[in-house]
Amino acid sequence: MWVWRNAEKNTVDFVEEVAVPQERVISLADAKVQFLRDIRGLAKQTQRWHRENLNALEKVLSMQGMVIDDCRKLTVSFLKEHFVF
Repeated sequence: MWVWRNAEKNTVDFVEEVAVPQERVISLADAKVQFLRDIRGLAKQTQRWHRENLNALEKVLSMQGMVIDDCRKLTVSFLKEHFVF
């Protein structure tokens, strides 16, 4: 599921439901590396913003003793419970 965060309203909106085939399971760490590689064409400030937010997510989950080995676990309800307290 793709989500979009509206910073002005501080809300999370559902955008698109995406099914991930079982053979394409990817960890949060691998997804982060791939995503940051894919956004190299964006402005440096935008790249930094994404990198800082992904680092914050990893840090918060690590502090809670969580390792995300399957990004499909990062649902809206999971993120609300463990990241956006």
